[in-house]
Amino acid sequence: MRGGDTWEFGRFFADAREQQLRCEGRAVPLTARTFALLSTLLARPGQLFTKAELFDTVWSGRVVTDAALSRCIHELRAALGDDAASPTYVATVHGIGFRFIAPVSAGPQAPRSPLAGRRLLRRKTPPADRHRPNRRVRVADWERTRIPEA
Repeated sequence: MRGGDTWEFGRFFADAREQQLRCEGRAVPLTARTFALLSTLLARPGQLFTKAELFDTVWSGRVVTDAALSRCIHELRAALGDDAASPTYVATVHGIGFRFIAPVSAGPQAPRSPLAGRRLLRRKTPPADRHRPNRRVRVADWERTRIPEA
């Protein structure tokens, strides 16, 4: 996987450099392993990846069980809204591996996110209010604070 690879398929856009999957412009949360699995499948759409190939590529040769691969496939299908019984994106070749079956086009660059260029800070606890200790603080008011660009 090269750092600048991008792919478009169905309503989705995947950007390897940003490690991000988007559906109609909105970010779809995926773990790093699941995104690596998606990127691997997208690198050769329509071609069969054996379980051994996926373990070598996604887990870099680490010894893991079939359950780890099954969990990532399940998470990927859930994120894509795919169904194992009648797949649109990821097909299972029973006992052998998996194949990405949807048409894929390589995209030149990622669409610009509405939050691009902004740095967001997320605080774990609300700020203390020294003047009114019994006052309730709404989490949504302080949870994301914009930090000015330097």
